[in-house]
Amino acid sequence: MNWKRLIVIVPAVAALLICRGWLYGLVVQKYVSPEAACSIEVPSGWRIVKDTPRLFVAYRPRAEPEEIAYEHIVLRTADVGGDDFNADYLRHLEDLDERLKDLTIVSQSTDEIGGVEVRRLDYSFRDSFLSLAVLARARQWLIFRNRRMYLITGIATVDSFQKYAPLFRNIAESFHLLEEKGGE
Repeated sequence: MNWKRLIVIVPAVAALLICRGWLYGLVVQKYVSPEAACSIEVPSGWRIVKDTPRLFVAYRPRAEPEEIAYEHIVLRTADVGGDDFNADYLRHLEDLDERLKDLTIVSQSTDEIGGVEVRRLDYSFRDSFLSLAVLARARQWLIFRNRRMYLITGIATVDSFQKYAPLFRNIAESFHLLEEKGGE
């Protein structure tokens, strides 16, 4: 075997695995929903607490047994009325305002996930988590495809949000739409 090639190939493969490992480990859990026609990956060890055809929720593991691990990712899908995504987006904002206590929109913008232009929404809200009042911050990516809205939301405490924001982005980047049957 040519050792010079091996010296070049091994670091290249390691770099690729590290990038694919998303800074948090090489092993991921893949969630696939044929009903929602999508998939997403979360770090291995994250606790999946909800796994239905239209809703997936996973929490990061606790570092210490007594620690409260609030940081989590949510993938939700919803059928939308038509092709007016602006109207669907505004309805979504109204729904958030009704459901979340002390909602504050931090920013709204466009972003790119997997080469697809998406809407990005950052917001904060007050949450009741295990009987605790938590001031939370969320980053949400909204993808509109085939009369369906896909919402990928990374949620953390306000204090830990910046630490987890890159991880949430990497999880969002793992999102893929499944190919339609019949090659459409």
